[in-house]
This record gives sequence, C-alpha cells and structure tokens, in this order.
Amino acid sequence: MAKRPNSHITGDGAIRKIASDLIPEEWTISIPDADYGLDMLVEVVRGNNTTGRLFFLQSKGTIESSTGGKINYTLSTERIKDYSNINLPVLFVLYSKADNMFWGRWMNTLYSTLTEKQKEQETVSLHFSTENVIDADYLRGIGDDILPSISNQVALVCNNLSDLPEEFRRFHFQVISTARHLIGNDLSVDNHLNCRSLYLSYEGTIHEGSVEIKRDSESIRIPLHSFPTDILFYPSLEREECPDCLLGIIYVIALFSLPVSSDAINYALSHPQREVIKSISFDVWRALLNQASLGDIHEVSGLFDLAIQECYHDLAQFIILHVFMRVLSNKANDDFYRDLTRRFLLAVRDDNSKGLLCYNLANSLRKVDIYEAFDFYMKAVHFEPKYRDLFYWWQEMGGVLYLTNHYIFAEHFYKKARKISLHDCRDDISFLISDCLVCQGKIKEATLEESSYCDTHTHVSGINRLKCLITNIMDSRQITIFDNVYWFNQGVKSSQEAEYENAMNCFLFAWRLNDGDIEALVNSFIESYNVKDAYLMALIIETLRNTSPEEGYKRIVSALVSYPNGYPEIGTVLDAVRALFFEWK
Repeated sequence: MAKRPNSHITGDGAIRKIASDLIPEEWTISIPDADYGLDMLVEVVRGNNTTGRLFFLQSKGTIESSTGGKINYTLSTERIKDYSNINLPVLFVLYSKADNMFWGRWMNTLYSTLTEKQKEQETVSLHFSTENVIDADYLRGIGDDILPSISNQVALVCNNLSDLPEEFRRFHFQVISTARHLIGNDLSVDNHLNCRSLYLSYEGTIHEGSVEIKRDSESIRIPLHSFPTDILFYPSLEREECPDCLLGIIYVIALFSLPVSSDAINYALSHPQREVIKSISFDVWRALLNQASLGDIHEVSGLFDLAIQECYHDLAQFIILHVFMRVLSNKANDDFYRDLTRRFLLAVRDDNSKGLLCYNLANSLRKVDIYEAFDFYMKAVHFEPKYRDLFYWWQEMGGVLYLTNHYIFAEHFYKKARKISLHDCRDDISFLISDCLVCQGKIKEATLEESSYCDTHTHVSGINRLKCLITNIMDSRQITIFDNVYWFNQGVKSSQEAEYENAMNCFLFAWRLNDGDIEALVNSFIESYNVKDAYLMALIIETLRNTSPEEGYKRIVSALVSYPNGYPEIGTVLDAVRALFFEWK
C-alpha cells in the first residue's frame, strides 16, 4: 500500500481542525468547484438565515510552532497571482498543530502589493504575527462585513493608541472617520486579515506635534499646527471643515492605499495637498499615475498646477512625460499633453527646468514624430545653452538630422559629439558617421571611418561587419547613384532575370542607404541563399535578430514559402532559419 507524505496528513488535519474549531458552527461549508483549487466555500448565516455572503477558504497546516507570536509560510508566487483573479474573497488560513492556533489573511489583492522583485521569484514567504491570529468569535464578529470589497481594505493602525493623551486619541478617530468619508470604505481599523496596513504614530502635543504615516519602508511625517479642537468632537468632516494638517494626513493615506483601493486613486488625483507634495517619493507618484485609468488621467491637471506653483518642477515634468506616454496609445490625450507642456513653459521661470523638459520630450518623441523631436531639441538648447557643450545633445541631434535626410548636417553633429567626448559618446559613432557619408556618396571617406573603427576594436557586431562589407562592394563597383528606391528596383529586376549575385548586391545597397528597409535586407538574404554565400547569410540573420527578430523571421519564412519555383529541402532550410533566430546564441 502507498504511504502518505507527512505534508498531506498535516494538510488534511488542518482542514478538519478549521472546519470544527474555526468556522462558526451555524455557518455552512461546501466543497467548491475543483477549478478553483480551494478547500472550502463558506456562507455566513445569521439567525438561521443564509445571507449570501460567501468566501473561499484555503487551508494550510504546519507542525512548526510560532516564535514570539510570529510564523512564516512559503507559497507559490503564481498561486498568489491566481487569487487576484477570483471574484469572491479568499481567506488563507494557516494552522499550527504545535500552537493549536489559526492565522489568517485575505489573499485577493496580495499580489498587487508585492514588489517587482518578489513577483519574479518562484515563491514568497508570507509573514503572520499576533495581528493575524483569528478564531471563530473573530469571524462571527466580521460576518456582516464579508463582501467582495473586504479583501481590498487597507487597515489604519496606531499601535500605542491606548497610551496616547485623550486629545490624540480623539484626533486619530477623526482621521479614520474623515478618511473613510472622503476616500471610501476600503479603509478599516481591523488589520487581522488585511494585506496592506498603514501605521500612524503621534508625537508632541496636539497643537505642536507631528503625525508619521508609515507603509513598509516608506514614511512621511506631517507637522500638527494649531487648529480648533472642537473638530475632535465632530462626526466625520467635510473637506472644507478640515484643517490643512488633517487634509495632508488623509492625502498621504490615499496615496499609500493605491495598490488596493480604486477610490484612493480618484481622491489622490482630484485633491492634491500643498503641505505634503514634496515629501512624497517618485515611486509613489509613479504608482498613482500608472494606476490611473485613461479616463481619470485628465484629473491630474490640479496636481500639475500645484507642482508648478510649489516649484516642484521634477514632478511637473514627470506628469507631462507620463501623459505623453498615454498619447502613444490614445491620440485623444494629444491636446492635453500639449496643453500641459505649454502651461509649463509659460509658468516656469527657471530656464534650466524648461530646457530639461524639452530635452526629455525630444527623446520621447523621436519614435513618434521626428520633426517635433527636432523642434524640442532646439527649444532645449534655447532655454539651456549648456547643452551646446554636452556631447549627447549633438549626438541626439545628429540622429534626428540623419532620420530627416539631412546627411551633411548629421555628419557634422556626430563629429562634434565625438570631438567633445570620444570616451562618452556612442561606441560605434564612427559607423553613424559612415552612414551619413554613404548617403552623401562619400564612399572613400566612409571606408576610412569604418576601417579606423575595426582596427581599434576587437569585437565588431554583425550589423557593422555587414555595413563594412556593403561599403567595400560599393567602393569596388564605384557606384554613382545613392538612392535606396533605385537600388531596390534594380534588385527586383535582376532577381527576375536570375542574376542573383547582382540582385543580392542591389538589395544590400538599398538597405545600406536606408537601414530601416527590412524588406531589402530579407530580399538580400534570399539572393545570398541562391548564390550560396553562407557568410553573408549569417551576417544578415544576426542583423535581423538584433534589430527586428519577429518581423525579420516572418518575412524570411514568407519569402521562402512563396518563392515562384520553390526551394529544395524547404523544411530543412526553415528549421535552420528558426534555429538561427531563436535558439543560437
């Protein structure tokens, strides 16, 4: 007979113990659909009446005992991610046989609170403490609150509340009451099962003290100034009634609650607070903007204006760049992004900040609108003349001028970048210069640039070796026409006349004069196959692998299978091409 592993025995024991001792006896328990991979489906019952309040329960058992009320359990990261796709609340319960105790945590939003590093791990260690200890009376007490939203809650915790003066205790309760009123009911004072807790601590006096709000390793301290103490005895306040320090605390709570509360996103976008804006890290601002929906992003206007008023130009620029990235996916934001840029340039007195914004926008625009990128590079140097002394401004401008077919200017800009700092500019800037020279028809000068690079570098990439090869062929054939369309058409004509080597060279010339022409490079690969030039085939494959692997592979396969006379051993050829693209390193 098969012997059962101890882990299975411990797990089954935990299920039985939870069913008998943890779940209130009047509640119903059923076995959920196997697709969920969960142990129980529990329904809250009140006065012998079912309530429709349901939650799943995942049980785990351990023979380990806790230490100082703390205990850990390792769980698959993929499993934690799965919980976020389940609509009903999922309660994870850990039972220690040694302690005869239960620890619990709602799991639906735990994945969203993990760091990027944790999400890349195969497993995550869950930490449970005395705050997570639960029993049947606890579950019975929260039964009326068990709704789908319960797993989204953020707990507001003050560990030494009982030791605080009466005024501070009243102030803390006013913070919670008003925060829930203004932000939403995702805020709770119960942190037994929550994935996210914010810890508040108070120092000094109610009139000359401070409040620290802490989340994980990040904390923000807000000073308390004189304000009428009668607000301590009010029910939850409206925004107009709140002193600035209270609004600042609530705003930080909203920002720190972002990973699990959609209401917090809306509040943080709509009601920025002057008192705390510079105390908040860019990681938190990034989280706010990344989690805002496309429809909500326009609410950032108030935060943007406040950042300008407070001379927090880094944040204002960050907002513009973030909105610009949204433009890439939805042109409806285009006018909004341009309006923010205009407002920034009109309002900000600091030319250095204006120049930096224009330079960053130019870099972002290069793949979207090369002419607008050129305009912003020029605005950058207009606002901040120091860019004229920096190699990277000349280098980036050289790239823009090359892409707009201003090859003479591009050549001089690249050479200026190299003159300013040969050590810091792009390692292969000689090839950028040779690209400009080739397009001008200065083949001899281009070969000198390329030879100089190859003579001083032990490693030369496949794409640059291919460029060297083509430039040398151009030189030997003494070509006088430098138009990629002309050479592409000549390649098509030669291929139709079965002049494969000439066709190969023509397509190579077309690509050398416009290295964005993938079709010309793919055609040259087909012709190099026809003439059995294995070295050239390898260079082309490496170039396509490093520049546009998916598109290059699709085009090569399409060309091979649609060739008029077919190819011998086509299966073998396709296998080799696939291996070269995706397996060979």
